[in-house]
Amino acid sequence: MPWKNVRLAFFTLLVLTLLLTTPPPAASADIGPKPTMAFSWDLSAWESAPIIGQVNLYTCGDDSSCSEPVLIEEMAAQRMTCDEDGCFAMLYSSGGYWQLEVEVDGEILRSEPFEKIGYDSDYRVIFHPGQMEIVYLPPPDVIGFESERSFGANALAVTLMSLGLALAATLAVELIIAAVFIKRKSLPWRLLVLTLLGNIITVPIVWLFVPVFFADILIAFAVQFMTAFLLESMLYRILGGKSLAWRGSFQLGLWTNLGSELIGLGILVLLSQIV
Repeated sequence: MPWKNVRLAFFTLLVLTLLLTTPPPAASADIGPKPTMAFSWDLSAWESAPIIGQVNLYTCGDDSSCSEPVLIEEMAAQRMTCDEDGCFAMLYSSGGYWQLEVEVDGEILRSEPFEKIGYDSDYRVIFHPGQMEIVYLPPPDVIGFESERSFGANALAVTLMSLGLALAATLAVELIIAAVFIKRKSLPWRLLVLTLLGNIITVPIVWLFVPVFFADILIAFAVQFMTAFLLESMLYRILGGKSLAWRGSFQLGLWTNLGSELIGLGILVLLSQIV
């Protein structure tokens, strides 16, 4: 790969990292079961039901004192959904100590550290004026969420829908960019088939598996981009025949993935400002 293209690739990665400093909302979910937590609200200590606002979940690892809690961020399958009865969290990690933070009538309450017991853990959150108590519910006493309110109950359907939308959006962008590239370089149109094939291979990998191994959203997006770029460039070179040398393969892989990444991030950031 010529030095000029190497510098361009590194510059592209730098631009992506800077853009990612505005965290976008999660756009996909993971296939397969994940550890879960279900929290049901107990407001019996209140004469009139308080207003429940923002809810945050923190992980503390093996630190039972939770001296350095880390906020759980939404990414792929890892997310928390709440309604008037409680919250349901799907996670990438199981076990360890956790803290729950809830805004109640404008006051921020944070629980004492509690241990996650079991793969799927259920808790009752008892609210008192000025404090809250987390009570673990063993399996026989599990309080479940109705399927229409539970994110976990429809995890596979959400996963397949998210994956389908991610693939459709990526193809819509990359096929257009590839068509422009092919037209300008006077290349055979059959290369569009490789763009289609490349995305069918790479989209499931970068959306479903990369977030599992990289919890930091900035690192995950950078790895997603580089993985798709390298795999699709290799595919162009191997199956492109004499139409594309390594230089052309890297250029096509770079511009298609750069375009889909930037446009996708722009849409997500715009939606985050609207929603």
